[in-house]
Amino acid sequence: MLVIALIGVAGYMLFSSATRSLEERQAILDSVQEREVAAPIAECSPENLDFKIGDHSTTASVGSGWNTQITVTNKGSEPCLTDGSASSVGLVVTSGTYQLVDTTACGDPEDTKPLLIGSGRSWNTTVSWDGNDYQDCNPGDVAAAGTYVMKIKFLDEDKGEITVQLQDVATE
Repeated sequence: MLVIALIGVAGYMLFSSATRSLEERQAILDSVQEREVAAPIAECSPENLDFKIGDHSTTASVGSGWNTQITVTNKGSEPCLTDGSASSVGLVVTSGTYQLVDTTACGDPEDTKPLLIGSGRSWNTTVSWDGNDYQDCNPGDVAAAGTYVMKIKFLDEDKGEITVQLQDVATE
């Protein structure tokens, strides 16, 4: 009889302990669910982004291409999200009224590069042109010597332009 009583007491204690453990777990889950959910991170607004063009050359050799670094700084008080993919950041290269390429139009619209930029933090990248004339985003002939305007685009906005003189290698 004593053995049966001990088994009964042990069974009750195990059941009681398991029930208490389940109740504690449920209380923890309930408290977690009651906490506030973090607010989603907002898209960067243009007025909170400072855009700077880095050092660059104003001359290049025919066929050698050209590039410059750009820096985007979040001057807002909160972190924000933006896109740094090739379809959002690039160059429009023109000579007079003729457009040689818009690199953002040639970027794959399916590719994205989400950027989380903290308050007061910056993101750097390089924009470049390979020196070719493009037709429907396909490289064609090498651009001839002459004067070209490099308009820097970020999120469909012009952020500055640079005039670059392409020179024949023999005239440098």
